[in-house]
Amino acid sequence: MGSMKAVAITELENHLSDYVLRMEAGDGVLLTAQGRVVAELRKPAAVASPAERYPGLMKLAQQGELRLGLPNTPSLYPPRPIRRPTGTAIRLLDEERGER
Repeated sequence: MGSMKAVAITELENHLSDYVLRMEAGDGVLLTAQGRVVAELRKPAAVASPAERYPGLMKLAQQGELRLGLPNTPSLYPPRPIRRPTGTAIRLLDEERGER
């Protein structure tokens, strides 16, 4: 990573485009408020692959101990019809609450 520069909030606001370019180049910014560092701004790290994030699961999959699932497809889960007669929920709530 490049260098880190401490800047006040107003300095960052006034020269935001310049600091964004610096962060894209690998430099970081320590954001200060009243002379204290309150945040660190930097270019995000690369997103890890599933193999990097879950090495144990990947090893089990390679050994045939488990099978990795497919990506979620919402269309596979259509809305299900309500199976209770109208008014069931309010009746159950009234029973639960009892006399008032």
